Amino acid sequence: MVIVLVQSIRIPSISIDFLRLPTNLFQILLRKICLRLYLHSLVCRKVSTSYVNSVYSSTQLFFTHVLKRPFNMHDIPRVKNSKKLPSLLSFSEITSILDATTNLKHKAILMTAYSAGLRVSEVLALKVSDIHSENMQIHVRSGKGDF
Repeated sequence: MVIVLVQSIRIPSISIDFLRLPTNLFQILLRKICLRLYLHSLVCRKVSTSYVNSVYSSTQLFFTHVLKRPFNMHDIPRVKNSKKLPSLLSFSEITSILDATTNLKHKAILMTAYSAGLRVSEVLALKVSDIHSENMQIHVRSGKGDF
């Protein structure tokens, strides 16, 4: 029976056999296993995490709101987005950028932005009065999260 139920799932779509009302606990567990296998096959095919999570959510919505059946999917985890780190410039790349800048004002802006780790919008909002050279501090206005 397990082989028949698992074979009833067609990848990349879910077959009608998967949607039939389960009659016992064993079939409910098999449905969760089949859904887990289907979601795993999506991950193995390297589709986007947002697509996998939308399949997850739409399946849950279909069972709970359309079919009006309880379908607990808390034991099936959602796919998390991978956090990508920004690429950093090497010391030689930074010096070549600063050396290529001939305008003194532009060089000061670039050096201030790089040394303080400012974003472009923060540099654009920067005023001379925001730089406190005695304390070696810069007051950042309208930073990320400020409205």
